[in-house]
Amino acid sequence: DYPIDGDFNRVEKGKLTWDAPPPTANGADLTWDAPPSSADDGGWGDAPVAEGVGASWGTVELEGEEEQSLSVGTQGAMLDLETTRWGMRIEGVDRQSPNRFEVGSTIVAINGVPLCQEDASDDALGHVEDLFGEGFYDKAVVRLMAQEEKLLGWTEMPKDVDTLSDDFCLITEFARK
Repeated sequence: DYPIDGDFNRVEKGKLTWDAPPPTANGADLTWDAPPSSADDGGWGDAPVAEGVGASWGTVELEGEEEQSLSVGTQGAMLDLETTRWGMRIEGVDRQSPNRFEVGSTIVAINGVPLCQEDASDDALGHVEDLFGEGFYDKAVVRLMAQEEKLLGWTEMPKDVDTLSDDFCLITEFARK
C-alpha cells in the first residue's frame, strides 16, 4: 500500500546506520557540521522582508504610548529622571526646559532602542542607564508611556504590596479618602 522508502526498509530489517551521507557528485559535504554551500542556495534566494518594516518586525505601540523629540541644550534636557526596570521615569521637568513631558510618565525607548529590563537588579538598572546614555542627544526620539494610576480600597490591597512594589518598580501611596 505504502511507497517504499529505502531508509524505512533498513529500519525494518534492523540495519540502522548513523554515518553521515557521502559527499554529493559535485563534492559538497552533506554532514551536519558542514557549513551551507554559498554557491548553491537551492534557488530560494534571499529571505523575504515585510514591506515598510526594514530589518525588524517593527514596534508595537501600546495604549498610552507616544513618541516625542527630546530637546537637549547646553544645560542638558533639564529633566529629573529616575532609573526603573521599565526605563527612565520622569520625576520632574524644570520650568525652563523645552521638554514638555508629563511628570510620572516613563521613557521606555530612545531612538527605537527599548529600555525595559527583566528585573530591577543593579546590573539591569545600570544597563537601562547605559542604553539611555548612548541615545541621549538633541532631537533624539523617545517613546513615552503614560503613568497609570489605580486607586484601591484598603480591603483590595494585596498583603505583599511592599514586595510587589519593589519587584515591579511600582509607586504606592497610602492616603485617606
